[in-house]
Amino acid sequence: MNVTSWEILLGIPAIIIFLLIILSPIFVYQILTFSIRNKSLNILTTFIISLVVSIIFTIAVTYYSTEFSNNFLLQKFGFNENGMNEYEYYRNVSSENLAKIKEIRNSQMGIGWPLKAMFACVFFTLPMNAIMSIILALKNRRKKHCL
Repeated sequence: MNVTSWEILLGIPAIIIFLLIILSPIFVYQILTFSIRNKSLNILTTFIISLVVSIIFTIAVTYYSTEFSNNFLLQKFGFNENGMNEYEYYRNVSSENLAKIKEIRNSQMGIGWPLKAMFACVFFTLPMNAIMSIILALKNRRKKHCL
C-alpha cells in the first residue's frame, strides 16, 4: 500500500470523531430527560454539557489527525527520526513515497497539536455548540407551541 491509501484509512476515524463533534449537542439534548421550566437554563445546560463533550472529542481528533496518524505514517514508511541529517532521515524511505513523507514531515513543523486543539475549540467547537443549542431550543419551543 502507498502513503495515500494509508492516509485515507487513517482519515476514516477522524471523520467519525468529527461527526460526533457536530452531533454531540443533539445527543446531549436528547439525553436530557429532566424537564427544566426555565428555557434559558435549559439552553445553558445543553450548551455546557455538549461543549464539554465536544471539547473532549476535539482534543481527540486533533491529536489523532495531526500527531498519531502522521507519526504512524512516518514510521510505517521508514522515516528515521533519530537521524542526524536529511540523508539519514530518509535513507529507508522508498523513492515513490519520498515526496509524500517529506510533505508529512514538513507539516509537523510549526505549532503543535495542543495549540491546534485550542484553536479548534475556540474557532469551531464553541460557536458550533452555541448555534446548535439555540437551534435545538427554538425547535423544541415551536413544537410545544404547535401542540
